[in-house]
Amino acid sequence: MVMLPGLKGLRFLLAALVVLFHYTKGRPMAGPGPWLRLVELGDAAVTGFFVLSGFVLAKTYLLPDGSMKGTWRGFWSARFARIYPIYVLSLILIFQAYLTTAPRTLDEVL
Repeated sequence: MVMLPGLKGLRFLLAALVVLFHYTKGRPMAGPGPWLRLVELGDAAVTGFFVLSGFVLAKTYLLPDGSMKGTWRGFWSARFARIYPIYVLSLILIFQAYLTTAPRTLDEVL
């Protein structure tokens, strides 16, 4: 994967800002005003993260003339291998948390 200098750090900061935004949403926060205003921009960080991710994908998989490096099958198999495992892990963890925090049985859920 092609990674230009500085993009990893920027992606981390945008992702951290999104996490802080969601964690603090609806909760009273204390701290210096500029930091609080920065956290409130977490929804804009989502857009920035997606734009940056699209740029990295284009830089990785496109040739200068606009044609694709490799095949569509290779592209989609790489995307699947990168995204699917964390997606499944997240579903398992959320389902487990849902079952342990709510007074339900598996029969009631399904």
